[in-house]
Amino acid sequence: MSFIDNKGTFIIMLIEIRRIRFMKHPTFLLIILFASAIIFACSPDSVEPTKDIQLAESFIGKDYDSVIYYAKNYLAGNENEEYQYYGHIVSGYAYLQKEEFIKATAHYLQANELIPERERYQQDKSDILMTLGYIAKTFLAHEHAILYYHEALSVVTDSEKAGILYNLGNVCKNMEEYDSAIVQYQSCINDAKKFDQYKRIIKAKVQLGTVYNKQDLLDEARKEFDDVIDNKFELNTQTYIARALYYKANNEISRGKFEEALDLFNQSLSLESSITDKFIANMDMGHCYLKMEDYQNALSALQTAENLYADAKPYPEYAEVFNLLATAYEKRGNTEAAVLSLR
Repeated sequence: MSFIDNKGTFIIMLIEIRRIRFMKHPTFLLIILFASAIIFACSPDSVEPTKDIQLAESFIGKDYDSVIYYAKNYLAGNENEEYQYYGHIVSGYAYLQKEEFIKATAHYLQANELIPERERYQQDKSDILMTLGYIAKTFLAHEHAILYYHEALSVVTDSEKAGILYNLGNVCKNMEEYDSAIVQYQSCINDAKKFDQYKRIIKAKVQLGTVYNKQDLLDEARKEFDDVIDNKFELNTQTYIARALYYKANNEISRGKFEEALDLFNQSLSLESSITDKFIANMDMGHCYLKMEDYQNALSALQTAENLYADAKPYPEYAEVFNLLATAYEKRGNTEAAVLSLR
């Protein structure tokens, strides 16, 4: 079996793309998405091309500069399109790990152009398109993400469509196109049910509930959250139950049922969940206390959220915790602390 057929290395490189951090400055967006090529100022190396790619693979997870160096030599010393395709995959992955998204995107685009038109490469093509879609979504290039995801839908097997539909729903939600998001999430749930993909169903139901919340369709939202909270799918899904609980709590706040919301927040915080989930639950609980004019408890919850902020995923909207904290300090008569919070 040649190294091109070694799917193990390829899979290692394409999984866990979600480890990429959300960038605070998406102003590099257009450059990243429209960069279509990398010019290699490198002469062919004396080492055999297969040796170069084997050396590149050996440094994956250890030294990505070395991965890039040997992959560059491999690309410069081999004109075979099938091998060029693989060289771009290796290079793109290495640049992803270095968070050099312009170069990563360029290599994945090149790989997508060079991928052999044979059935055995269809899964690879869908993985490339999903990776491009994720990069585009991360940098808020929603239209590009939708294009990549729709192209991926045309090549994946039926059992893989639910995952792409879920991502499409997320993009539509981020674009505030809520009707479209609902359609995508519902399609995701229907497709996932055909293949007993219960974890995907739960994730889609949580997101569907949040969209219903945004549309003030509170009863519809509660139904989705309750399906997850009741854990009808018999999975170890504490993270998603925790999310459903704090989203349902916000639903109760919208109804003016603050005590019920506080109970749900506390249930959420009692479960095993990520730092980001605990940050959101504490921030939103602080907001609930502010509405109840219980400023001491608001301050306590918001201070907990503030302490978690640095380790939570740095989405821009999470900075709202500082505005809430400033309000709590002001209501407690601590103007100086309020001003410092806003800094």
